[in-house]
Amino acid sequence: MKRIVICCDGTWNRLDARKRTNVAKLSEAILGTAIEADGRAVTQVVYYLDGVGAGRGTGGLARATDRLLGGAFGWGLDALITEAYRFLVLNYEPGDEIYLFGFSRGAYCARSLCGLIRRAGIVERQHAGRIPEALALYRDASPGAATVGEKARRFRARYSAHVSTLPSWAEPDEATWRARAEPASNPEPLRLRLAYLGVWDTVGSLGVPKGLVGGALAATGPMRHYRFHDAKLSPLLDAARHAVAIDERRSDFEPTLWSLRDVEDEAGLDPANYPQEWFPGVHGAVGGGGADERLSSAALIWVLDGARARGLKVDGGMSRRWGEIASYEGKLDAGQGRGGITDWILRLRSRDRAAVGAFADVSDIARRRWRNIARYRPAPLAGLSDALRGWTDPLAEPPTPEEGGDDTSPSR
Repeated sequence: MKRIVICCDGTWNRLDARKRTNVAKLSEAILGTAIEADGRAVTQVVYYLDGVGAGRGTGGLARATDRLLGGAFGWGLDALITEAYRFLVLNYEPGDEIYLFGFSRGAYCARSLCGLIRRAGIVERQHAGRIPEALALYRDASPGAATVGEKARRFRARYSAHVSTLPSWAEPDEATWRARAEPASNPEPLRLRLAYLGVWDTVGSLGVPKGLVGGALAATGPMRHYRFHDAKLSPLLDAARHAVAIDERRSDFEPTLWSLRDVEDEAGLDPANYPQEWFPGVHGAVGGGGADERLSSAALIWVLDGARARGLKVDGGMSRRWGEIASYEGKLDAGQGRGGITDWILRLRSRDRAAVGAFADVSDIARRRWRNIARYRPAPLAGLSDALRGWTDPLAEPPTPEEGGDDTSPSR
């Protein structure tokens, strides 16, 4: 058994950037060999993908075009999903543990990869040439191509016979169906599970901006096939965490939230294993990439804690440093300032994000900032002001008799 870790970076982001995102940092911190409590050595393989719009190409014009089309309109997202899936096909063995991470449209890529795996399985290495067919099946909107449909079952039985992604409630079950319809296939495939999904501020309901030209392209242009991407919370996941930005106002960066309803029907899954919490800061202050790392480090540690609880091992020194940096006092824009022409285009349409519905979905660092910085009153938290005012910070120093009962001590 080994652990396969796929890291999908955000829009315009690269591993060699001067200021790296949480995805880039995490990809460098994962240990190549993890020593388990019982002394076993487990290999951990990391695969990192630059974000869309990161400047792919061999010439200046090609790189500039990629930055514009990829950054503003999500161009190239399909290629990233294909690249990540191909890596899985060529490296996965039954029993391996799979971890997926992503930021921005990279988060959408990671979530879409879960949807692709659910429908097509993980094609066996000897059938790697069928990857385009797996992608075509994924985009197929017909009932037969659904995970429980005849077309999808037949594809998995022939080319992904070593694993089953069928829901526990599906009738007939995998063994019964294969014995009847594909008797030459593996009659007892391993039930595939994905160990963990950790994402920061997934944007765009289709992985591309909703407004401006991007919306039109997504509906009618060359990116229209994005309409069939499945970024729902996958019941194949044992656990997942999503850190969402409270203070992002670009309308074209609307968050793609997940719903616990998507895992409720699967037997044995606990909704508590799929938290989706809101963090202070704009898009880049939550996913990282700015000069001020205090807010992004808090979101990084929270997502990382979920992965460590599922067995992933990272460099202890690096994770301790992130914990020391993390603070509610960081700049909401992470010190990123204004970008170029593409960023200017995206800022033409701005509005507050939708209200946060439940106090339980507000991260501790957001609660802490609200309590200790009087001017921090973001619109998405307006409906929760009473709950925020009554919250007791578990990390705050208890008041001394001289201080009375006013707990206002700043803490991280």
